Amino acid sequence: TRRCPLWVIVMDIVCSLREMEHLARQAGVQVMRSYGTVTNIGKDITGKRNITAYADAGHQHEKSALSQVDEDVQATIMEALAEKYTDCGIHCEESSQRIDVLEARFAHVQKLPARAYTFIVDPIDGTRNFLRTNPANVGPGEDSSKRDYFAVSIHLAQGKKIVAGVFYFPALDVLLSTATGQGTTLNGKKITLPRNRSPQFTDPVRVGKTVPQLAPLFSRNIGYGSSCGNLLALLSGDLTAYFVQEVDLLDFGCSGLAYREAGGFVGDMYSRPVDEQDLIIEMKDEQGTPVILVRGFMGLTPTPEYHQRLMQMIIEKGIDPAQVAARG
Repeated sequence: TRRCPLWVIVMDIVCSLREMEHLARQAGVQVMRSYGTVTNIGKDITGKRNITAYADAGHQHEKSALSQVDEDVQATIMEALAEKYTDCGIHCEESSQRIDVLEARFAHVQKLPARAYTFIVDPIDGTRNFLRTNPANVGPGEDSSKRDYFAVSIHLAQGKKIVAGVFYFPALDVLLSTATGQGTTLNGKKITLPRNRSPQFTDPVRVGKTVPQLAPLFSRNIGYGSSCGNLLALLSGDLTAYFVQEVDLLDFGCSGLAYREAGGFVGDMYSRPVDEQDLIIEMKDEQGTPVILVRGFMGLTPTPEYHQRLMQMIIEKGIDPAQVAARG
C-alpha cells in the first residue's frame, strides 16, 4: 500500500480549513439575518422538540435553547460539505427529517471511527446568547451583556483527534481559525499568549459548572454564555484560565487545539498535559441519541509553569485533586 506523503496530508487539512473558514463566514451572514428578531422554538429536557415561547412562565429552566435558524444554518453547512467530502463523516447538533436526508450523503454519522475524517458542526454555538439578541427572549433578571458571544462552529477530526477548526462570531465579525502545526489566528492575525504571568485567585477565569469545587476560590469567575465565548476571551486576554470537567464535543470543538497552537497549556489537576482525544467518549443518552463527550478535567492555562503553580495553590486551599478528577 502506497502511503501518502506528510506534506500532502497537511495540505489537505489546510485546504479544508480554508473552506471551513469560507463556509463559516457564509453561514454567519445567514445567522445575522435573524439577529434581534429570533424566537425560540424550544426543546424539552428529553430532547424531543416542543414549540414553546422562550419566556414561557414557570419552566424556563426545563427548556433548552433552539431556534429555527439553528437547523437552517446546519442544513446549509451540510449541503456544502456533502458536495466535496462524501468520503468524510458528520457529527452535528440538530436533527430533523431534512437533516436525516442530508446525513445520508456522508460516509458515517454521529460517530468518530478510527482514522476516518469527520466534520463536527454546531450551527450556532451559544444559541442562548443568540436568542438574547431579541429583547423579547430575555427573562427578568437575565444578563444579556454577552449576547454577541455565539459562533458558527465547524471542525475536522481524524479519528478522535481534532486536526482543524473554526469558530466564526458573526455579531463580532471575528473568525477564530486553527489547524495542527499552523498556529491559531483571529481574523488572520496569529495569536501568541503571554508567558510571564503568575497565577492569582483574583485573575479573571472561567470555572465551568462541572467543576463546582473550584468556583469559590476565584473572585472573578466570568462566564461568556458559551464554550466558544470562553475560548475567545482566553485568546483575547480577557480570561487567564478556563476549567472544565465535562463538555459536549459539539461545544468544545477545536478549543483545546486552538489554545495549544497559540502556545497555551492544557493540563489535568496533576499538571500533566491533556489531549482531549484521550477523554472523548461515545455514548447514547436515555433516548438512544448518540452523544460524544469530552469527559475529564481540563485546565486551559498560559504555560505549564503557571498551571503547576496554580494547581499547587488550589491544593493548598484543601481541594483534593483526586476528587475533582474522579467526577468524570
